[in-house]
Amino acid sequence: MSVLLSGLSSSALAPRGAVAALPDLPNAGPPGAWSADLRHELERLTDGLTFMSEADFPLEVVLWRRPGGAPTAAHLALLTGIPHPETAKVTTVDDFFRAAARPPRASDAEEEVIARRFRRLARFLTHRLTSARAFRFGRTTIRAYVVGSTSNGDWIGVATTMIET
Repeated sequence: MSVLLSGLSSSALAPRGAVAALPDLPNAGPPGAWSADLRHELERLTDGLTFMSEADFPLEVVLWRRPGGAPTAAHLALLTGIPHPETAKVTTVDDFFRAAARPPRASDAEEEVIARRFRRLARFLTHRLTSARAFRFGRTTIRAYVVGSTSNGDWIGVATTMIET
Protein backbone atom coordinates (compact mmCIF):
# COMPACT_ATOMS: atom_id res chain seq x y z
CA MET A 1 0.00 0.00 0.00
CA SER A 2 1.24 3.46 -0.81
CA VAL A 3 0.13 6.76 0.67
CA LEU A 4 0.88 10.12 -0.93
CA LEU A 5 0.56 12.94 1.52
CA SER A 6 0.49 16.76 1.42
CA GLY A 7 -2.74 17.00 -0.52
CA LEU A 8 -1.51 15.48 -3.76
CA SER A 9 -3.35 12.66 -5.42
CA SER A 10 -1.73 9.48 -6.66
CA SER A 11 -1.98 10.93 -10.18
CA ALA A 12 0.73 13.41 -9.19
CA LEU A 13 3.24 10.55 -9.06
CA ALA A 14 5.38 9.69 -12.02
CA PRO A 15 3.92 6.69 -13.82
CA ARG A 16 5.20 3.24 -12.92
CA GLY A 17 8.45 2.55 -14.75
CA ALA A 18 8.88 6.16 -15.95
CA VAL A 19 12.63 5.96 -15.33
CA ALA A 20 13.92 2.45 -15.00
CA ALA A 21 17.67 2.79 -15.61
CA LEU A 22 20.24 4.26 -13.25
CA PRO A 23 17.88 5.29 -10.42
CA ASP A 24 20.69 6.79 -8.33
CA LEU A 25 21.43 9.66 -10.73
CA PRO A 26 20.02 12.98 -9.47
CA ASN A 27 18.23 15.52 -11.67
CA ALA A 28 17.64 13.21 -14.64
CA GLY A 29 14.31 12.22 -16.12
CA PRO A 30 10.96 13.78 -15.33
CA PRO A 31 10.51 15.42 -11.90
CA GLY A 32 9.57 12.83 -9.31
CA ALA A 33 10.66 9.88 -11.45
CA TRP A 34 13.34 8.82 -8.97
CA SER A 35 10.86 9.06 -6.11
CA ALA A 36 8.40 6.94 -8.08
CA ASP A 37 11.07 4.28 -8.62
CA LEU A 38 11.97 4.38 -4.92
CA ARG A 39 8.29 4.17 -4.00
CA HIS A 40 7.82 1.08 -6.15
CA GLU A 41 10.91 -0.55 -4.65
CA LEU A 42 9.67 0.24 -1.12
CA GLU A 43 6.27 -1.24 -1.99
CA ARG A 44 8.04 -4.42 -3.11
CA LEU A 45 10.18 -4.56 0.05
CA THR A 46 7.21 -4.02 2.40
CA ASP A 47 4.63 -6.17 0.60
CA GLY A 48 2.96 -8.32 3.27
CA LEU A 49 5.43 -7.21 5.95
CA THR A 50 3.99 -6.31 9.37
CA PHE A 51 5.73 -4.52 12.21
CA MET A 52 5.30 -6.49 15.42
CA SER A 53 4.52 -4.83 18.71
CA GLU A 54 1.69 -5.81 21.06
CA ALA A 55 -0.34 -5.89 17.85
CA ASP A 56 0.88 -6.36 14.29
CA PHE A 57 0.38 -3.51 11.83
CA PRO A 58 1.34 -3.28 8.17
CA LEU A 59 4.08 -1.03 6.87
CA GLU A 60 2.74 1.64 4.50
CA VAL A 61 4.85 3.52 2.00
CA VAL A 62 4.55 7.31 2.43
CA LEU A 63 5.68 10.10 0.12
CA TRP A 64 5.63 13.89 0.35
CA ARG A 65 6.50 15.98 -2.70
CA ARG A 66 9.27 18.49 -1.92
CA PRO A 67 8.25 19.54 1.59
CA GLY A 68 11.56 21.37 2.05
CA GLY A 69 14.73 20.49 3.93
CA ALA A 70 15.56 17.28 5.73
CA PRO A 71 12.85 15.44 7.68
CA THR A 72 12.34 16.70 11.24
CA ALA A 73 9.81 15.74 13.89
CA ALA A 74 8.24 19.21 13.85
CA HIS A 75 7.83 19.31 10.07
CA LEU A 76 6.58 15.71 9.91
CA ALA A 77 4.03 16.41 12.65
CA LEU A 78 2.83 19.46 10.73
CA LEU A 79 2.45 17.42 7.51
CA THR A 80 0.60 14.57 9.24
CA GLY A 81 -1.48 16.56 11.73
CA ILE A 82 0.11 14.91 14.74
CA PRO A 83 -0.09 17.08 17.88
CA HIS A 84 2.85 17.72 20.22
CA PRO A 85 5.87 17.09 17.98
CA GLU A 86 8.11 18.03 20.90
CA THR A 87 7.32 14.63 22.47
CA ALA A 88 8.52 12.69 19.42
CA LYS A 89 11.33 10.21 19.84
CA VAL A 90 13.84 10.32 17.00
CA THR A 91 16.16 7.38 16.38
CA THR A 92 18.31 5.95 13.65
CA VAL A 93 16.82 3.60 11.08
CA ASP A 94 18.96 0.74 12.41
CA ASP A 95 17.82 1.33 16.00
CA PHE A 96 14.17 1.42 14.92
CA PHE A 97 14.39 -1.91 13.06
CA ARG A 98 16.90 -3.57 15.44
CA ALA A 99 14.48 -6.01 17.12
CA ALA A 100 12.62 -6.84 13.89
CA ALA A 101 15.86 -7.44 11.97
CA ARG A 102 17.49 -9.57 14.67
CA PRO A 103 17.95 -13.20 13.62
CA PRO A 104 15.79 -15.57 15.70
CA ARG A 105 17.47 -17.46 18.54
CA ALA A 106 16.02 -20.79 17.53
CA SER A 107 16.27 -22.28 14.09
CA ASP A 108 13.02 -20.93 12.65
CA ALA A 109 13.24 -20.53 8.88
CA GLU A 110 10.14 -18.33 8.59
CA GLU A 111 11.34 -15.91 11.29
CA GLU A 112 14.76 -15.74 9.61
CA VAL A 113 13.15 -14.79 6.30
CA ILE A 114 11.19 -12.01 8.02
CA ALA A 115 14.29 -10.74 9.85
CA ARG A 116 16.22 -10.75 6.56
CA ARG A 117 13.44 -8.71 4.91
CA PHE A 118 13.63 -6.10 7.70
CA ARG A 119 17.43 -5.93 7.36
CA ARG A 120 17.02 -5.39 3.59
CA LEU A 121 14.43 -2.66 4.22
CA ALA A 122 16.67 -0.87 6.75
CA ARG A 123 19.63 -1.08 4.38
CA PHE A 124 17.52 0.32 1.52
CA LEU A 125 16.34 3.27 3.62
CA THR A 126 19.81 4.14 4.89
CA HIS A 127 21.63 3.69 1.57
CA ARG A 128 19.13 5.12 -0.92
CA LEU A 129 17.89 8.13 1.08
CA THR A 130 19.65 10.99 2.80
CA SER A 131 18.89 12.09 6.36
CA ALA A 132 16.80 8.96 6.97
CA ARG A 133 15.54 8.84 10.56
CA ALA A 134 12.78 7.15 12.54
CA PHE A 135 10.17 9.33 14.24
CA ARG A 136 7.86 7.91 16.94
CA PHE A 137 4.82 9.95 17.95
CA GLY A 138 2.70 8.94 20.96
CA ARG A 139 3.08 6.86 24.10
CA THR A 140 0.81 3.80 24.09
CA THR A 141 -0.49 3.95 20.54
CA ILE A 142 2.51 5.09 18.56
CA ARG A 143 2.50 6.32 14.99
CA ALA A 144 5.96 5.75 13.56
CA TYR A 145 7.54 7.09 10.38
CA VAL A 146 10.91 6.10 8.95
CA VAL A 147 11.57 8.82 6.40
CA GLY A 148 14.45 10.23 4.37
CA SER A 149 15.01 12.62 1.49
CA THR A 150 15.39 11.76 -2.18
CA SER A 151 17.79 13.51 -4.53
CA ASN A 152 14.98 15.74 -5.83
CA GLY A 153 13.84 16.86 -2.34
CA ASP A 154 10.90 14.52 -1.83
CA TRP A 155 10.49 12.70 1.47
CA ILE A 156 9.78 8.99 1.25
CA GLY A 157 9.71 6.10 3.67
CA VAL A 158 7.41 3.82 5.61
CA ALA A 159 4.87 4.36 8.36
CA THR A 160 3.22 2.01 10.81
CA THR A 161 1.35 1.93 14.09
CA MET A 162 2.72 0.28 17.22
CA ILE A 163 1.10 -0.56 20.54
CA GLU A 164 3.28 -0.44 23.66
CA THR A 165 1.76 -0.74 27.13
